[in-house]
Formats: sequence, structure tokens, C-alpha cells
Amino acid sequence: MAWVETVIVPLTHLPQKFNIYFGADFQLGSGTTDRTLIRNWVQRVSSDPYGYWALLGDIEDDDRPTTRILRKSVFSGRKEVIGADAKKHRRWIEQEVLPILAPLTKIPSLGILSGHHWYDFGDMTSTQYICNALSANKGHKVPYLGQMSAWIWFKFRSTIGKHYKMTRLLHLQHGTGSSQTLSGAIN
Repeated sequence: MAWVETVIVPLTHLPQKFNIYFGADFQLGSGTTDRTLIRNWVQRVSSDPYGYWALLGDIEDDDRPTTRILRKSVFSGRKEVIGADAKKHRRWIEQEVLPILAPLTKIPSLGILSGHHWYDFGDMTSTQYICNALSANKGHKVPYLGQMSAWIWFKFRSTIGKHYKMTRLLHLQHGTGSSQTLSGAIN
């Protein structure tokens, strides 16, 4: 589903530098995830005074479409099990994911997409939960961009001299396929 978000960029001087950083497939929770690499990326991005950032899905590795379907099927008659599992997963996000991503709220965010790997809390996804928690971190708002694909309207507006306006459209998408091969499918 494509999502549309608007980002207004105040131009305080011209020319003005503008950097956009994209991260994807962190797969936090996987035994093969290099947390140091992710922390270094977060540190580099969050320390850029001209930076904006977006995450393009699969922040966590816990759930994928097949396991979401199985969980609902296996525990369909045991709502208390699903509820207890959801509480456990929220605690894990609060203890393991948010501390890694929190520094990103120092600079403006384009938002976060849900890829394939996210947990269904019933009332929201784990990606929405992460966006809400990061937005509550007294930093910049972190918009939820929907699942797999989003459009971002950039509206550049000057606050000096002649009022300069420019609007650009950016498409963000989470990929699909086997990226470990040279000819892997990328959508």
C-alpha cells in the first residue's frame, strides 16, 4: 500500500546542504545482525546537522507473513497467549530496538516503512509502535509510512529574502527478493 507523507524543509540560507540517509533490513533479533554496524550508522546519521533519514522496512526479524498467519491459526482459540506474546514483544522493542534507534530523533525523519518483518499487535504493527515511541522521545516526529511503499512530498520553503519554494516527490520502497545474489529480484 502506498502511503503519502509531506515533509516541509525550512531553508534558512541559500545554498543549503541537504543529506538523506536510508537504512533497511536491520533485522534486529536475528543472530546474524551486527548491532555495532547499525549503531555506527545511527551515530553517523544522527550527528549530521544537514541530515534527514528514512528506514525502508524490516527493522526487526521476529515476524514475517508466514509466521503471522501460523500464530493466528495456532492460537486462534487462545487470545490470552496472543496477548501475552504481544506484551513480551513490546518489552523487547522497548529494551532492544528503541535504545538503538533513539538518537535518530535528533534530526528530521522522513519516516519508517514496514517491510515483510513486523509483529501484528492487533491495533497496530510493531513498526507503527516504533514510530509512535520514537515520536514520543521529545525529538523529531517519526511518521509511519505504511507497508512496502510510500511517496514523500518534499516542500522546500525559504525563510530569508525572496521567498523561495520548490516541491519534489520521492518514492520509497522496501525491496523483495534475494539480494545476496548479483541478479536477485529487487522490486
